[in-house]
Amino acid sequence: MKTVFTLLAIISCALSPAAFADHWKSLAGYNDTVTLKEGETAFIMTVSQDTIVQYDKKTRRPVQFRLGVKRDLNYHSISDQTRLVTPTARNPFPLSGPCKITVKANGVVSMKIVGSKSDK
Repeated sequence: MKTVFTLLAIISCALSPAAFADHWKSLAGYNDTVTLKEGETAFIMTVSQDTIVQYDKKTRRPVQFRLGVKRDLNYHSISDQTRLVTPTARNPFPLSGPCKITVKANGVVSMKIVGSKSDK
C-alpha cells in the first residue's frame, strides 16, 4: 500500500503544471538580474516582502512594478493598496522577453521561466 501511495505522489508531481517549467529562478537582493531571451516568459510566483521589480526592454524605457504582500490599511494608505500587486501560484505576474528583470529593493522574487513551444 505504501508503494501505491508513493507511485501516485510521483505521478501527480510529474503531471503538475510546475513540472512543465523550463526552469526556476530566484532573485535575492538589490540589483539581482535575470535576462530573458526572445520567446521566454517569466511568471513571478512569490515575493518575500514588498519589493520593486524593474522590467527593461531594449526599445523602451524601464518600467518598475511594486510587488508584495497586501497588509492591513493601518500600514499603507488606500492609494498604496491599489498599486500593490500580489503574485501567487494561482495568479502569477507575467513578464515576457526579450528583456532584463532586476530587483530594485531588498527581498526575494521567485519565478518560473517558460520558453516558447517553437524552441522545443
